[in-house]
Amino acid sequence: MSQRVRWIALAALMAALVACQAPAWRNMPLQQQMPIQNWASAPIFQGFNAPIQLGDVMVKFNNAYHELYTDNEQAGHQDPHNPDKIFVGLVQQAKKSLDIAIYDITEVSIIQALIQARQRGVRVRIVTESDSLALNGQLRPQMQAMADAGIFLRGDERTGLMHHKFMIMDGQHVITSSMNLTHNSLYRDNNNALKISSPQLAANYQAEFDRLFEQGLFGPGGKDVPFPVVKVDGASIQTYFSPRGGTKQAILETLGRARQSIRFAVFSVTDKDIQQMLVRKAREGLAIEGIFDGCMISQYSIYQELLTKNIPVMIDGNQALLHSKTFIVDRRVVITGSYNFSMSAEERNNENTLIIQSPKIAAAYEQEHERLKRASVQNNPPPYDNRACSSQVIDDDINPI
Repeated sequence: MSQRVRWIALAALMAALVACQAPAWRNMPLQQQMPIQNWASAPIFQGFNAPIQLGDVMVKFNNAYHELYTDNEQAGHQDPHNPDKIFVGLVQQAKKSLDIAIYDITEVSIIQALIQARQRGVRVRIVTESDSLALNGQLRPQMQAMADAGIFLRGDERTGLMHHKFMIMDGQHVITSSMNLTHNSLYRDNNNALKISSPQLAANYQAEFDRLFEQGLFGPGGKDVPFPVVKVDGASIQTYFSPRGGTKQAILETLGRARQSIRFAVFSVTDKDIQQMLVRKAREGLAIEGIFDGCMISQYSIYQELLTKNIPVMIDGNQALLHSKTFIVDRRVVITGSYNFSMSAEERNNENTLIIQSPKIAAAYEQEHERLKRASVQNNPPPYDNRACSSQVIDDDINPI
């Protein structure tokens, strides 16, 4: 049996488990899931979700707080600050180069913007997951259109996933996030994104991009970044690349230094060492709370184990996906990127992670956490379509084995 077939079978099983069990978990008394704050009866966020500009750092979250993905999609189309529009605007600002490492790209407006950038003389290079690049040896239509326009494309051609989600613009700016450049990621899912203007941070990402695109080195090797610590407008930023680039150890050390609180909103956590760290910190008296995507509550998830230890965790209120991968520590440190907290992310996949020490940036993520928490308490979405859920299982390769 091929790896792809095995993943599809696993995905179908997990989706069935979610469909059968998610309502029971969601109907669990809320005090067993998460303490209800004063905002619990407040209306779900209805306005435009503008990016938060903090000097040379911009933070953006999807406008996806309704329970139905159709409503979130409508909100995204109406929102002038939706991530697709921001990303197109950034592409239009490029003067010399755009280097993109992305698991998947299908959104028409973004593909058109990239083609237009190439037509005005910008060098555009894309490294992606081979399964997203081609099907049965033929470039997918959107990839063929970009290749025909002179955009350079490369797949990873290996079993581990090229799961990065970042862009380097003109060697000066880094855009990184949990978002694929797809319709679901941009309109339906809960995602976060950062634009950071820093030549040093761009150099870190450029070294990783060149390792993949120019040298074809998709395995371990991205551990030595040019600038281990980058200072941007008072924020201290550390950069990590997987596989085997020290990401897990850095995450555990950051969580281990927590003294007050750890909050997380995640697509999935299957790493047992992270589970043990959260349990330990809860026993030390820290305030621990988390939100998991309901699609990914599987036999591998640490969700149930945390629940049995009386650690307040809950399921997201979005019929689509809570696709972010975010921890907030002591209201001053943010861990975010493409890295799902699994053995696959650590050992096999190409991933990027930022650990950001900044109370201001952490405050922006705290606000998003509150919005997601409110949606989780108030919404009661139906299960996500099994096929869509299954495709995301394959996308993120959360199986820890």
